[in-house]
Amino acid sequence: MQKHAPEHAEEPQLAPPGGGIPLLERLVAKYYFVNFKFPRMEWARATRYFESETAKITALAATLTPEKAATKILVPKMRGLEDSSRYWSPAMLLEHLMIVAPGMADVTILLTQGRAPGRDVDIAKLKPSGKVFDGMDGAKMSAIFSQKMKDTLARIEKEARDRASTFKQVHPWFGPITAHQWNWLMATHQSIHRRQLEKMLSE
Repeated sequence: MQKHAPEHAEEPQLAPPGGGIPLLERLVAKYYFVNFKFPRMEWARATRYFESETAKITALAATLTPEKAATKILVPKMRGLEDSSRYWSPAMLLEHLMIVAPGMADVTILLTQGRAPGRDVDIAKLKPSGKVFDGMDGAKMSAIFSQKMKDTLARIEKEARDRASTFKQVHPWFGPITAHQWNWLMATHQSIHRRQLEKMLSE
């Protein structure tokens, strides 16, 4: 069961940002999902999956009060979720997705254009500040989030070129992967945090 921290309570002792997921999880994700399953699945299916998960997140967040949106909740350990990400508020979760999805879209687009992003991905720098949605209720917060996700997909649709490009960019957990794999990873990342939000909001 997730835990709401009492006011003024000390932060839970979690692994540092960027520490990654457990080794066994990482190996299964890398060799089964990223390197075996993703390349065999259609690009368009990843887009539909991303849209579906985004719609679920938007609906879950839409009814939150400003207080509930800003309340940090410690969720249990989850497959695919870094330990350092387990103690966020719903607002922080949406902020994180608004950082990561456009960033993954940038990588995906560049690789389809035969270009390397030119910098390594640093997961520790993708954590939310917790300030983007200060004082907002769920309706406003989710509307901003939903539009950002729509803009992200629209950019991929407009700017992606060779979706079967063999150019690769290193992911810190999964190694060098193609645009197609990055696109599927973006959708899967959305799903992981949708499950996290559901755990946050369940009592």
